[in-house]
Amino acid sequence: MEATSPPEPVRPTERGRSGDADWLAGTGDGTDPDRHVHMVVLGPPGAGSSTVGRMVAHELHRPYVDHDSVAGLDRDPGGGDGSGVDDDGTHDIEVLRRVLATHGSVVYGAGGRVAEQVRPDDVAGAYLVWLDASPEVVVDRLGDREHPVLGPDPLSALRDYVARVDPTIRERADLTVSVDDVEPAVATERIRQAWRRHVDEIESAS
Repeated sequence: MEATSPPEPVRPTERGRSGDADWLAGTGDGTDPDRHVHMVVLGPPGAGSSTVGRMVAHELHRPYVDHDSVAGLDRDPGGGDGSGVDDDGTHDIEVLRRVLATHGSVVYGAGGRVAEQVRPDDVAGAYLVWLDASPEVVVDRLGDREHPVLGPDPLSALRDYVARVDPTIRERADLTVSVDDVEPAVATERIRQAWRRHVDEIESAS
């Protein structure tokens, strides 16, 4: 079998940064399960994956990795014209895989294209959280603001988006949190509690 080289490190920009050069090194000694499991927070555009992801990372004392930040570093390496990367989602999934292949434990927040393109195998081994948001609620929260992904007709865009997302990724989620009627802090606390139960199960099984 041909040997494969370890994945190249992915560095976050300041917007997604938490920690210094060893931001993915982890601090566990091998006996602390929650130091060696990544969490991935996914959801449709406008569901709040970045907001909730950052809050969860703060509560769990983990580095937060913002997908748009790390993917953007590679998407426009030559000056911002995007000419070096295919626009079919392949790049986004490759970045996700590279982060999840690293040692340590981070909270990885992603939405939009990633949630649409990801398949269960891409997040195998990670703790997957799906933020469930109805198109109508997202549009109501947006108000007059135009979302960069949803465009001028966000309701139609969201309905089309939900229809395109592979239902198996939602079924694969370790935790689904409805964010239609809760504030980000409440969603964060639900995720934190579920995560601790998950870690307790790992510890009891070891």
